Amino acid sequence: MKLNMEQRRIVELEPNGHMMVKGVAGSGKTTVAVRRISFLQNHYSPEEEDTILLVTYNKTLLHYIKYQYHKLAEEEQNYEKLFSNDSEVKIVTIDSIMYKYFTQYMRRMKLSLKTSNNLLEHKIMVRQYIVRNKNILKIK
Repeated sequence: MKLNMEQRRIVELEPNGHMMVKGVAGSGKTTVAVRRISFLQNHYSPEEEDTILLVTYNKTLLHYIKYQYHKLAEEEQNYEKLFSNDSEVKIVTIDSIMYKYFTQYMRRMKLSLKTSNNLLEHKIMVRQYIVRNKNILKIK
């Protein structure tokens, strides 16, 4: 897929910390992200221990990005030396990162906490609402 000028500008920006790409559905955000991985590998990841992290918000998009990433690597392997560096690429969801740090925190603090499910959350919120607003709910 060919990039337009704005997409190419984003892909080829000099790294300066974290980057968030926003846009409407179908604007090419995923394409830009996948192309940016290869650009960073080829221009800014000289060491094998360098790591590129791409974070997304859901598993469906995660799988699609991984698919596009591997497809691009296969397609362009014959044309140019794409992905020439062996730097590690991590493509994960924000939830997986949060959970990883949650479990590390529990181990470090020797805690045994559990994440809640929707039913438990609902019960707790309803109970808290009733407790806080018991005067409002009383019928005289």
